[in-house]
Amino acid sequence: MKKTIPVTKAGYEELQEKWNTLKEEKLVEANKQVKAGRAFCDFHEDPEFDRSLDELNKIQEQISELESILARAEIIGEANSDVVQHGALVTFKEYPDGEEETFQVVSAAEVDAKKLQISDNSPIGRALLGRKINEEVSVETPAGTVKLLITKVQYKV
Repeated sequence: MKKTIPVTKAGYEELQEKWNTLKEEKLVEANKQVKAGRAFCDFHEDPEFDRSLDELNKIQEQISELESILARAEIIGEANSDVVQHGALVTFKEYPDGEEETFQVVSAAEVDAKKLQISDNSPIGRALLGRKINEEVSVETPAGTVKLLITKVQYKV
């Protein structure tokens, strides 16, 4: 049985868009490069041809990986709870400094650090899932133990 991957609706749409771009643009261009290289070279001595083949293989691997993720994706329904679930925007204070941070907990398949998202597979992401507002959480990270106080849980509409 395939393990499902929880993704937000926006995350699913981004993955689908990335797949479309790879399939409809990058794969077509890479195939053109390989075809052009075949017309002009002795395959065993042309580093440019080798690079174009490598690029084609990378794109095909990315497409396969995205197809696997999309096939197993389970779009997360809207939640309205004070419990941290996939897709939640979680605000917490880190002790002892009391610095407040907000991150969205998402699956590793859709995580984007630029969007202030953390993976459900990261130490903090795993520790937050299932926890509630005003709950203190101790997290073992590579840098040591971190204590967090969950101050807010919200879900994007």
